[in-house]
Amino acid sequence: MTLKEIKEKIRTDPAYGFLRTDPHLGDNICLLYLSGSYAYGTNVEDSDIDLRGVTLNSKEEILLGQDFRSVTDGSTDTTIYSFKRMVKMLCSNTPTAIEIFGLKPEHILYANSIGKELLTKQNMFLTKRVASAFKGYIQASLKLLESEKCLNDKTMMSKYMVHPFRLYFMIIDILTDRTITTYREEEHEILMDIRNGKWLENNKPSNDYMNFIRNYNRVIPFLLKEKSNLPEDLNLCNIDDYVIAVHEKIVKGEI
Repeated sequence: MTLKEIKEKIRTDPAYGFLRTDPHLGDNICLLYLSGSYAYGTNVEDSDIDLRGVTLNSKEEILLGQDFRSVTDGSTDTTIYSFKRMVKMLCSNTPTAIEIFGLKPEHILYANSIGKELLTKQNMFLTKRVASAFKGYIQASLKLLESEKCLNDKTMMSKYMVHPFRLYFMIIDILTDRTITTYREEEHEILMDIRNGKWLENNKPSNDYMNFIRNYNRVIPFLLKEKSNLPEDLNLCNIDDYVIAVHEKIVKGEI
């Protein structure tokens, strides 16, 4: 599916109507973007659309200290995070959150002024905690390869084998030069070979695959110690000032 077709489907397909009718969404959405295989450059002909976004909390939620966290629609594989929830995820350097800073421009389907500002805040959120966050995601991804879902389905196995490699390449970039690249163009060929089953042996990850990916346990700590110039901790004052500024605009009705 082309980007044009994806945008048209989201705009016209009744299945995506909740984006306009859900009380938390509609005009409250400040950022809408592609995630998953389309954002990573590993999509195939029948790939699903993984839609993600950020939506602003209401005046009432801000003043009462409430949060709905997210709106999720399983049928369209869509998750729209509240602004409050996204800030918490970014503070934790969660890989599925910080990927917004490395999206290709064409994969950002919509961004209002708040969304555009959020996309400029990489340096405010990125810290050395990103190493443990990515390490945890890689470990979880490798564990998934041992599940029945993957062991009994060669196509599923190949699909999920892509994620540890992709995350590994991303964290190397982040720790060496503070670059977040979500669409892995340089590694596209190897990632697609994995996706297409060329790194399988007897329907399991090949020895070459496992020998390469196991290095993450050694490489990530080394890069963190020897190469990374990321800050140790968040500047919470800066983050608080940013959140207050956004919430103030909402409360005053300026958005």
